[in-house]
Amino acid sequence: MRTIAVVIGAEEARDVLLSWAAAGLVRPFLWWEEEKEGRHWVRRSDQDTEPVPLLDALAAVKYDRVRLLCLQTLTGNESDSTSVALSLRIKGLIERHLGHGQRLSTVGVLVPTTGAAKVPRSVLSNRWDTTAVVVDQDGVDPLHTSREIHAAEDLAAHAALAVATIGGIWPGMDGAPFDDDVAGAGHQEPRVRLVRTHARALRGDGIAAELVRAILSHRRDPEWVALRANAVPAADPDGIVERATVEFLAGPGVRVRRAPYAGRSRRLLRITPGQVLRLLGLFVLGRFPELREELGSVVTDGAHDRVERFAQRLRVEPETGAVVGLDDRDLDTGKLPDLEITKGTVDLARALLADVARHARPGGFIDEWTRLRQLAFGLADAGRLPDGCAEPLSGARREVLGPASISPAPPASEKALREWQAERPGSLLSGIGVRLLDDANAAKNAFLAALKRLRAAPPALSASFTLTTRLWWAWLVICVLALTGSVGGLIAGFAERLDWSDAALLAGCSVGGFVVCSVFVMTYGLRLWLSDARGFIRLTTEYEEAHRAAEHEAAELIRLTTACGEYQEVAMTIAMFTHSGCDGAAAPTGAPVDLAALPRPWAFGVATAEIAPPTLARLTAIVGGRVFTGGWLSGLHAETVAKSMSALKFDRGLAKADPRPDPDTEPAARRALWADLRKGVAEETLVEEIRAHVVEELPGQRLEELFPTVSPVGGEPTSAVAFFTGLRATGEGTFNSRYWNAGSGYRAVTNATRVWLPEALGPDHTDISTPIGSPDLAEEPVTAHSARLDATPPIVWSDLALFAREPLAEESPVTEIVGDVG
Repeated sequence: MRTIAVVIGAEEARDVLLSWAAAGLVRPFLWWEEEKEGRHWVRRSDQDTEPVPLLDALAAVKYDRVRLLCLQTLTGNESDSTSVALSLRIKGLIERHLGHGQRLSTVGVLVPTTGAAKVPRSVLSNRWDTTAVVVDQDGVDPLHTSREIHAAEDLAAHAALAVATIGGIWPGMDGAPFDDDVAGAGHQEPRVRLVRTHARALRGDGIAAELVRAILSHRRDPEWVALRANAVPAADPDGIVERATVEFLAGPGVRVRRAPYAGRSRRLLRITPGQVLRLLGLFVLGRFPELREELGSVVTDGAHDRVERFAQRLRVEPETGAVVGLDDRDLDTGKLPDLEITKGTVDLARALLADVARHARPGGFIDEWTRLRQLAFGLADAGRLPDGCAEPLSGARREVLGPASISPAPPASEKALREWQAERPGSLLSGIGVRLLDDANAAKNAFLAALKRLRAAPPALSASFTLTTRLWWAWLVICVLALTGSVGGLIAGFAERLDWSDAALLAGCSVGGFVVCSVFVMTYGLRLWLSDARGFIRLTTEYEEAHRAAEHEAAELIRLTTACGEYQEVAMTIAMFTHSGCDGAAAPTGAPVDLAALPRPWAFGVATAEIAPPTLARLTAIVGGRVFTGGWLSGLHAETVAKSMSALKFDRGLAKADPRPDPDTEPAARRALWADLRKGVAEETLVEEIRAHVVEELPGQRLEELFPTVSPVGGEPTSAVAFFTGLRATGEGTFNSRYWNAGSGYRAVTNATRVWLPEALGPDHTDISTPIGSPDLAEEPVTAHSARLDATPPIVWSDLALFAREPLAEESPVTEIVGDVG
């Protein structure tokens, strides 16, 4: 049931109640400030804001009951009835605007000092549901001697205690003592009740925060965290790290490693009979340029020309031989972070790949980074490891690594990857990162070595064309000699210089010699040409291999430099999670409150308490087992990403269940996550999860278990049960006879006693009491209360010695409010 108290009256009592509210000892209430422009303005005790209209404050929350208290502190012969008239006007206003099921209780609270002069009847009203006259007794409990109320500050605190109990503003107190009492209304003469109140309040500074701090302090203990996940700390963390590094890079992460160029088999010279005849024909005709061209077409497929064209695009510095430009563009000599690689080298690699119409895949390592995260988290929280990575076991239990074995601590500011890894070179992420950087630099060196070969003079067909020319001239001489011999023999035969047999023999020898010499010359020349062609093939193949190696290493260089850039974000993100909570950051707590300095009467006892160490250790182990269970880092990562991406989803108009944006695939989402991690969102998520489990566990705890010993202000330490149940002590059956006048006959009136005790004490202590709601142990601070109220039955006001004998005064009329209300 939701209730609210609206208090009209003494400003000094308001200040006392506000100090109690600031310490968390009373619930929020409304205090009437002024009546202005036809509206009643009130101020809420838990908000440091300007006054608001009364009806606005009551309409902000659906209250089941509104309690209107008219508080009057009486120190003399008061005759001011303005508070009474004001309370009746406000009562009529609220009654006219109550909603369905809402109820209003109106109580007049009179708090006189000891020995006050006769109080006139004008401070009373028979239209109040109840009129409570608080007796001038202030004692620790009904069994202790009480003191009188004289000083103004004592009166203010005395009145504040009465308002807190009668108005039902103690935390957890749903029903006030006079909610259903209408005995004081409707009589010609007002009826009043003599009341006496006592209260106790226990204040503990942040049980939930203390538990969170305790759990986070254990977070730095690898053995404690390992036991929560039913695992054990690794006996040989360095060996596990080395094995996991090798297994990851050889298995799930093999694609982020460099693949060296393997080379291709050398091709053989293939020549057809037709090409042989064409070569011989060109030789016979002496067409040596065409012979060179034909021979080149036999041994090359055009790759040589393509390679040579790219090599000619490079501009080389003569002194160092380094490539300084491509075409008309100068290459950037600035180095990439953590790599001995210039930006110009990467641009050169891209240009080479573009020249051969080949595209390197610059990204696409989603699976590798996901498995790396799974590996790092699994080694730290005993969760599932990626396929290909063996689980480290010690008997039947998993071995887990501490955060320092997974990665160096996250840097407080921007830091280069290599510098960050050097802080913890033996960690998992440092070992993998070093291998990635070394692979990228190896790809760079191999690429530049291939380019150096390309920058050298391209191979040329070095056939011995000088010797070929001499062979051709010798063949021409043979032709001339053969022609001369055969023609001379014929002429000699016709001239009968020789007989025909000799002439035919001469011609035949000439032709035969020509054929033999031609075969020799042709065979020797062909052998010479093919030998040169084979040498050219070898050189061309090597040149082409350099080009292919350059292509391969260029693609590897681009791929690995991209991987190194992504790895820095991935590794530091993983480090943020694996080290989350290791700095021992605790949940914020409120400012400390000095209970001894609070203004309060003797009847209001306050005590401080701290959670018992054994109970704290037990709850820490229980909650820690729920938080740091196997795979808890993966769960923390999922919750943190969901929280970080919620703002991006809202900005993009995406549904809450939409898997986009995903930091694993989208750079913008990855940058947003990284920015949130730098702000501590992972630690906040971890603290929220711990606190959620703490809140879930605390309601079942009993006060005597949490606080076996409490420290009352100004008293000796005692048990929580004794502190609260002390109010159950039976007091005097009647109030002191001095409150009655002679006309009443000093009659004895039995008190009605009502005691409220915390439910958290258990049923053994609330059997004869009204239970008050259990304290919210997750709140900061934690407060528990008990209260006692002794009240007489309704008494005609004139029977009390407190009031003056005067004729009945006419009730002040209720003023109707014209205009807008609230």
